[in-house]
Amino acid sequence: MGDRTILEFPPLEEGILLKRYKRFLADVKLKTGKIVTAHCANTGPMLGVLFPGGRVRLRHAPSPTRKLSWTWEQSEVIHEDRSSCWVGVNTLLPNKLVKAAIESDYLVKELGVIIEIRQEVKYGAENRSRIDLLLKPNRNSPDPRQIFLEVKNTTW
Repeated sequence: MGDRTILEFPPLEEGILLKRYKRFLADVKLKTGKIVTAHCANTGPMLGVLFPGGRVRLRHAPSPTRKLSWTWEQSEVIHEDRSSCWVGVNTLLPNKLVKAAIESDYLVKELGVIIEIRQEVKYGAENRSRIDLLLKPNRNSPDPRQIFLEVKNTTW
């Protein structure tokens, strides 16, 4: 396997978080001084990463099908010892990462050969539940049963 890339990311632009509001919106001041409104895919309280005045990173992806051309991707978290790290805040990204890891055979030993991956599959009583990924192993796999995989992202 080694150090091969399984998912490419566009460059991110840094800015300062001014405020987050209406759960899905954040105003950010870019290094150029321009203030932009970014989509926030994380609907949770974001208690561990929501720091107005703190550094954030945004992805710029203008498209006629999107209301906003910016997406909030990362927040800088400062630790007690003054060191820092970047934390992903886009809750849609972990599912893409796990799916890409499976498609790239990074988990083949644990799961066997996966021949099909379906996303957001309804299941349960009256199909009222939904699973992030439904994996179908090759029938020759050590365990050929379907795998219901729920992926979580936390910012606490």
